[in-house]
Amino acid sequence: MEDNDNYPKFKDKERLLINMANCKYFVNRFVAKHLFNFKLSFKQQEVEDMDGGTYYDGNPNKKEDDWDIFWTDGGVLPERIAKMKPY
Repeated sequence: MEDNDNYPKFKDKERLLINMANCKYFVNRFVAKHLFNFKLSFKQQEVEDMDGGTYYDGNPNKKEDDWDIFWTDGGVLPERIAKMKPY
């Protein structure tokens, strides 16, 4: 195994947020957090509740967890892709 201390880490402001709510494998979470220094989110969301990759916690005025990467171990519905942000 390589020494991961030699790789540059992202600063807190530069860290990407990855949603791993649909990931069941520990190794994916470990690599995202420890090797790539991503922030992890585990918020589950239905497709009809999506608004461009942003989650709502019941309060329509408060947006949370505007994730950058959505990881899933299974298939992805076309509706979910259509509701993601265009960037």
